[in-house]
Amino acid sequence: MEIPVWEAAGCVVLDRFDGKECVLLIWDPPYPDPTLPKGRLEPGETAQEAAVREVREETGYHVEIVDARPVCVERLLDRHPPVVLERIHFFLAKPAGEDHFPHPAPGENKIARWVPVDLAMSMIERKQDLGVLKELALRRGG
Repeated sequence: MEIPVWEAAGCVVLDRFDGKECVLLIWDPPYPDPTLPKGRLEPGETAQEAAVREVREETGYHVEIVDARPVCVERLLDRHPPVVLERIHFFLAKPAGEDHFPHPAPGENKIARWVPVDLAMSMIERKQDLGVLKELALRRGG
């Protein structure tokens, strides 16, 4: 039997605060560790469009993709039926606009925070997210 594939997209959003390179992370209860904003593509949506939309929905930030070359990771979601392969396209992004006090979309119960990249690397427990952050932060020079 062929395993269905779910396409998803997200961003590593980087910015500088007080001279430190920071990444935008989300905490999604009930999980204790932070993750990168991401979610599934909607019908007819490109990976870049989905990545920007997901960041906006989960964090309230408008972002601009600064590198169109995604880092793609796959993970098997097999804890509950149906078993699917999730393919996530992550893009390097930066905040766009003047969002000083952004809020997630209604219905989103995630908490978004800027975290220095070096600290984020010690906080993220999901190896795939950590690998994506390292690769895209290096592209930026962070």
